[in-house]
Amino acid sequence: MVITHFLRWLNVGLVAFTLLAYASPFFSPIAFWPLAVPGLFYPWLLLFNLLFVVYWLLKSKPHFLLSLGCILLGFFYLQGFYGFSFSGKAADTERDFAVMSFNCHGFWPKGKNAERAAPDALAELLDTHQPDVLCLQEFPHPDLATPYINYLTKQGGLPHYYRDNKGALAIFSRFPIEKKSVHYFTNNANGYMFADLSMGRQTVRVYNVHLQTNAVSKMADRIASEKQFQETETWLRIKGMLGRYGRSARRRAEQANEIAAHVNQCPHPALVCGDFNDVPTSYTYRTLSDSRQDAFRAKGRGLGTTFSGSVPMLRIDYILADQALRIRSYARARTEFSDHYPIVSKIELR
Repeated sequence: MVITHFLRWLNVGLVAFTLLAYASPFFSPIAFWPLAVPGLFYPWLLLFNLLFVVYWLLKSKPHFLLSLGCILLGFFYLQGFYGFSFSGKAADTERDFAVMSFNCHGFWPKGKNAERAAPDALAELLDTHQPDVLCLQEFPHPDLATPYINYLTKQGGLPHYYRDNKGALAIFSRFPIEKKSVHYFTNNANGYMFADLSMGRQTVRVYNVHLQTNAVSKMADRIASEKQFQETETWLRIKGMLGRYGRSARRRAEQANEIAAHVNQCPHPALVCGDFNDVPTSYTYRTLSDSRQDAFRAKGRGLGTTFSGSVPMLRIDYILADQALRIRSYARARTEFSDHYPIVSKIELR
């Protein structure tokens, strides 16, 4: 009886924290960043709620309705992490073009003491998915970029490109580039650029975005490797990691507000692609996806994880499309030379 009473109240606390995660996207971290933290844990909160549903059902207790109702209330958020699209592959049309977004991590493999991947390591990725537009984040420093630019523009079938020599963003395209611009924030890694692509009689603006990094991956790797959760120092690291996430969430909120204002003034149908460094249960995602289609939500299937670090189930890379465009497919690719997975979506001009 005592255990049942304790678990019931533990269930109530879990549901309350889950509701805070649901509220996270509606409160700007600029005003109060701690509310950004619950949204980061949504996948785990979902899992524990599911476990409570199963436990109470096995015990024939009506308490399962508490967690079940909580899960159903947040079904929209569930769709941000798990894709439910089961439509078959659509036939290509003349109005289709494929867009790939990829934080290439400078083409450095994930393993220790690994060498930077050569340009031709991109061959399989390009052959398989055949992108017409490629948005790259963390593109190599200008001194090292030339071989990759030559490969992508010649062998890769993407002859038009735009990159600022001081920054780490790049857009490669099969279509001619008209107007273009770039803006970096406090460094030459985080920022956004756009390129207007001439697609016959229509112009589409593609934004390539890389928002403020959390800088918590190394801390998470260290915590995961130590596994000494009874140590005070470990809990201090976890506290520091959450605090750093909250502060960076505040910076991303400011950046997302600026980018959203720019996109909302765009005279053409727009695509917003890139590494947001934030989850679907975040203010950043809500701001940038407002009135736009998320390619994963529309056509994704299964877990949408795009980052392969120690923090599991992170979807932080996105392709968002204006309503004037139609999303026909979505896929997540696999590579060995980055800690992110490339994502690709086929888009149709309406």
